[in-house]
Amino acid sequence: TLIKRHSSSKKKNILTRKKKKYNAAKQITSSFSPQMGTGRIFIGFRTSQTTGLAAHLAAPLLPTVEREAIDFQDPTLRTYNIELLEIAGILMRLTLEHSMTQLGLAWEQGFPQRQALEQELLLKEQQEKNTTTTVTTASRQNSETSEEDNNGDDNDDDDASTISSSSSTL
Repeated sequence: TLIKRHSSSKKKNILTRKKKKYNAAKQITSSFSPQMGTGRIFIGFRTSQTTGLAAHLAAPLLPTVEREAIDFQDPTLRTYNIELLEIAGILMRLTLEHSMTQLGLAWEQGFPQRQALEQELLLKEQQEKNTTTTVTTASRQNSETSEEDNNGDDNDDDDASTISSSSSTL
């Protein structure tokens, strides 16, 4: 039991360390990879405005005098900022499409390996089923044989009693 306690406490320590590493990684990642809808716009520093995406946007946008948000009030600055946001949106979309294309190509290249792995797993599953069926069949045959032996023993007793009764009649 001492060994079991030691191994279980060792497992707990490993799990605790993994959780700490996961939480640390999550904190680091969340600083530059936001959740859906919480991406911020940066104009040299973070603004209160969000992108509405799971991505931050850092661009040379022109801020208000208070430097808290992008300026959409002044007509000239508004035109500049809107056009820059449109270009940023187009670049984001092109980047996403390129990434998805690359992912699709990698998926296609991995098809033969996935297919071979799938066939290997199916063969293992069939072998396990066959082994289980063989074991089940063997155990059934053993139980049937033992039942026949028990029934055969009863018949032997009947034969013995028949022999003894016939010898007593002589």
